[in-house]
Order: sequence, then structure tokens, then C-alpha cells
Amino acid sequence: MTLPSELSNIFSNKEKSYKMLLILALLYEMQNAGQRVVSLLNVKQRFLVQLQERESNDLNVDQPPGKAGTQWNDMAVSNIQSVIATPIAALSSILIQNNEQQTIGFKKELDEKLSEDVLNDLYNYAQTELENYYNQHFMEGFSLKEALSDILSIYLQAKRETFAGHRLGNLVRQVIPTELKKLSFIHPELKIQGSVGQGNWATIPWIAIMDKRITETTRQGEYLVYLFSEDMKSVYLTFNQGVTIPNETKGRAAAYQYFKQKVQEIRDLLPLEGMIKDDAIYLTSGGLGQDYQVSTVAYYRYDLEHLPDDKQLIADLNNAVTNYNGYVKKVLNPNNEPEPSISFNYTISHLYAGQGILKYLHDHGPDSSPLDELITNQGTILLSGDDVKHPKERVRHLGRALQDLGLLSINENQFSLTDLGQEYGNHFNENKWGLSDTQIKLIRDQLNNAEGQTPLIRSINKAIKICKELGSFTLDKFASMFINALGMLQTWGEVTRKQRSIFMLNWLEILKFVSKSGQQYTYTEWEETPLLDPLTVSERVATIKNFIASKGFMYPDHWIENFFLSLKTKPFVILAGVSGTGKTKLVKLFAEAVGATASNGQFSLIPVRPDWSDPSDLLGYKDLSGVFRPGKLTEVLVEASKPSNQYKPYFICLDEMNLARVEHYFQ
Repeated sequence: MTLPSELSNIFSNKEKSYKMLLILALLYEMQNAGQRVVSLLNVKQRFLVQLQERESNDLNVDQPPGKAGTQWNDMAVSNIQSVIATPIAALSSILIQNNEQQTIGFKKELDEKLSEDVLNDLYNYAQTELENYYNQHFMEGFSLKEALSDILSIYLQAKRETFAGHRLGNLVRQVIPTELKKLSFIHPELKIQGSVGQGNWATIPWIAIMDKRITETTRQGEYLVYLFSEDMKSVYLTFNQGVTIPNETKGRAAAYQYFKQKVQEIRDLLPLEGMIKDDAIYLTSGGLGQDYQVSTVAYYRYDLEHLPDDKQLIADLNNAVTNYNGYVKKVLNPNNEPEPSISFNYTISHLYAGQGILKYLHDHGPDSSPLDELITNQGTILLSGDDVKHPKERVRHLGRALQDLGLLSINENQFSLTDLGQEYGNHFNENKWGLSDTQIKLIRDQLNNAEGQTPLIRSINKAIKICKELGSFTLDKFASMFINALGMLQTWGEVTRKQRSIFMLNWLEILKFVSKSGQQYTYTEWEETPLLDPLTVSERVATIKNFIASKGFMYPDHWIENFFLSLKTKPFVILAGVSGTGKTKLVKLFAEAVGATASNGQFSLIPVRPDWSDPSDLLGYKDLSGVFRPGKLTEVLVEASKPSNQYKPYFICLDEMNLARVEHYFQ
């Protein structure tokens, strides 16, 4: 962690969650506004929202002070002045509040040290400390150690008492599962269930944690489970297997062999660090308890007389869950095939944040621009203008996103537009901060481009798929599925997960994949309609000529005009001339100037071969089995004929047509 010394221990003393929530709220507003000094009112609002979200989701949360109110969800920002004043005062060594302007930010001497990396580390530090705080205080008046000790101490006596309505049944079936679900590492796919028997006291009571994607019953599959020994001297936290159904279907001897083989496979597969991996677990001398002994992969043993404290018990459970998550991931991907990498690590809340960079590069091209030049002109290229205190990190961050979208190329701090970026730059609105319909179309086309599948594009496509499956949905519903799809459930904290989900939906809203009404999102099918060219013919020709010139090519006067007129008259043009005069290049550059490139599939170069004697190489043929094998021309025609592509220009260039007899392959 690269935190300056002033920040490294700011959460060492804490009685409430307020200091961490304040820092998270401040960082959130700084990212959202692109500024280092932000509205105090907005920070207060974000501070309150974090508390309200936990309360709404039935998560453990600090109770409001009596004078402020009884519930966070019933409170307004005006009610929390006394609440937030405490952490602001506690962090006065690093924060400065301007009461006159009603702003808050980091002190100037500290702000100079806050690069993007430091801010990310501070965010992770605050998030980690917040989760540790909630984990350590996850149950008011409840202790996991005391609950386990309670079961061990009185279970044998309870077995001589009436089964129905006994408090131990409620403790095992309701209280402990409910409280364990509040731990930050217990994700939504985990089902927690406890049992002391059905109608009669069980010999071995248990509390199981099952991933619903591989099993929802303790009768089969793999799961974590607290198992209490029959003599009630010990309780084991185990990585175990369901034994009932395998015993019934395989027979005990074959099932035992299966259990032992599976135990070894899982031990070889997972680190299981800190857990015991031997066969010395002892629950009972026979019956179901003995079956569990054989099927145990790894375990922690806790003796009644030496139960560890809650902190250690929770740390052990966290480690067991981490290993279990790793196993589930392997089960869901049985062939161990590498999944396409996807990521969404950007703190850009809206796509239009990068418009200034693209506009500047387009207006000052075609040569690349160094990072320092962009920083010098930050008032033009950054949405927040001169208020950005660390523009270098901001431009780099925006640049990486634009590069992943295929619009930019960055080489040793030199920024330049790609061919797609050049076309994108030809279609800015009068207000450069708003994406034009053509720019939206270009990005949407890029999302469908098989050759441009960067991790960012894969994550956007994953989000689009989720939205399409949900149809109409809330943020929470989308966030749960999106973060799970990214595999970031255990990596990102709760606030980060929600923030990145909001940002992704903002991107999709701008790209017209979703619409929002109140708190409800709806997936939409954007029907592209033919757009009238806003330029006159002479203006369009001039734009094409400028694009070609920007690529370093010059053609004689009126060549471009004649080619343009020929295509408008009949979109089948034959260019004749001596080899090397630039005929093929003219077609390629002209196509790129109007948005048809090889990367988006709208420009195809087909070299003519001397051995062509029929149209099969162009149109295709049937092989000996009767299967039609389409030629390159047919493939392009099929793609261009799709309804979604009917308004896009497609160019096919047959290179060196005279190498074969035209009347043979064009018959």
C-alpha cells in the first residue's frame, strides 16, 4: 500500500463506522465530480445513503443517535449534522472544511501527495477497515463463540428435554444462520442452514454453508459445515461432502471409496492453508457421524475448553469460504477452460467524460499528441477544467478506457486516434460533451466487432446480456448479477460493487441499451434509422479529402469527386490504370473516411487469383458432402443484408481484376 504516513493509521481508533463512511463518501464525490474540493452537502448525502443502503438490506449498521432519529431511512441530510460532525472533527488533521463555501477536501499539503494510485489505496483501506468493523461488530449482544459454547455445553442435557420449541433449535436453525449471513464474505449464492434433527434430537447437530449453484441440500454435493461431536467436547468447521445420496445409490463400500477419492482430488486442487488435512476428525463411533469422518476434506477443530475468540472464529470461516469459492469456480468450469477475461475497473461515471480528449486529438491531428500537451490544455479536454488537481492521472485513466474501446492508441505517453477514432471525431455534436447518434452507433458496432474484444468490451457485452435477460430491473438486481459475472464479489467492497454497477448502467444508458425511470431500468432495442448526412455533397467530399490527406496521401484534382460521383451513380466502379498509382489505396482510404474499415467488417479486400475460372471462389460452392461453403463475397453480402446493417456503407475491393478473365468469374 502506497499511503502517505498521514493516512496510514487514520482508522486505528474507531468506535463507529463513521470515519470510514466519511472517507468513502468524500472519495466517491471526488470521483463523480472530477474535483478535489467538493460540496459538503453532497458528501453528507452520500454519507447518509451508505447508512440507508445497509439498513434497507438488513445489514448490520450503527444505530442513529437518539436525537437524530430512530432509523436512517426516515432521516434527511439536515438530521445528520451532529452525526457527521464527529468524524470530520476526528479527521481534522487531514481534512479541511470551508464553512463559508460549504466545501470539504483534503488539506493542501496532503492533496499534493494524492495521486490516483494513492486514492485507490485509500479507498481500499477505508473499505477493508469498514468490512472489518462490521465483521467484528456484526451481532449486537451476540457472540459466535458463546453460541457454539452454548450448544456444546447443554446439548446432551437438551436431548433429555422436549424437542419441540426448544431454544437450542431456534439458535441453530434461525439465530446463527441469520447472523452469519451478515458477514461481508457471505455472498448471495451461499445458503446457510442449521439442524438439530427432525422431530427428534440428532446425534450430530450441524450448521451448513452451501453454494446454491452446486447444491442446496446436505444430502449430496460439497459444502462447508459445522459438525458437533456426539460427546459434545468438540465442534469442527469442515469442508465436507454430502453422504446420504451417494450411500443410497452406490452402496456404502463404493461410496466410501468415492468419498476418499474426492477428498484427495479437492486437497490437490485447493491450498486449504491453515486447515487440517488428515483423517483424525472424530465425531462418533458409527452411523452418519462416521460417514462424515470419511468424507471430510479439511477442517478446523475447536474444543469446548479452548474455544478461540470471535475474531479467530470469523477469520477461520473466511478462509474456509475462500477455499470453497475456489472449488465452486472449478466445478462450474469443469473443463478448466480459461474464461475470456473481463474487467470494469474504471471510475468514469459517464462515457462523455472522454469526449474532450477525442475532440482535441481530432482537431489537432493527424500527428499524435504527448501527454504533457494534453495536460497543458486540460481546460479544453477535461470536463472539470482547471479544477482537476491531478490531470495527468485523470487523462491517463480516461485514455485507457478510450483505448480499450478502440478509439485511441497510446504509445509511450503519445496519444493518437485510431481509424475508428478518426471516424468518431468526424461526428461531434455542437456540444462536444454529448455523444451524437453516429458516435453511439460507432461504439455499438465496436461492441459487436469480434476483433476488438478487449476486457472492457467483454464486460460491457456481459452487462448488456444481463440487462436483456432481466428486461426491467432495479440497480440492486443488476449489481448482484453483474458483479458475480465479473468475479469481483470477493475482490471489491460493497460500496465499490454498487458504484461500478451504477457507472456501467450510466454507460449503457448513454449507448441507448437501457432507459431509466425513477429507480427502474428497462432494456431497450434501439432501432437505428437512416441518418441524413448533415453535410452537403461538397462538404462531404471535402471531409473525405481531408481524411485522406491526414493519412499522407494526395490524389490529382477531381479524382475524389469523380469517384464519389461514380459511386452515387452506380455503386459498382472499375478503376483502370497503371499498377502502383494508388487505385486500391484510394478505395480503402475512401471507405475509411466514411466509417467502413476492415476492423468493423465493412471493408473487404479480395485478391483475384489467376486460376479463377468460375465464380465459386467469390460466391462459394458445395463440397462433396453437399455442404455449401460460402465465398468471401457471399459472406460480406450476408452480413451487409442484416437489418441492423442496412444503413451502413460496405465496400468490397476486387484487387488486380485482370489477373483472371473477368467473364469467367463474373458470369
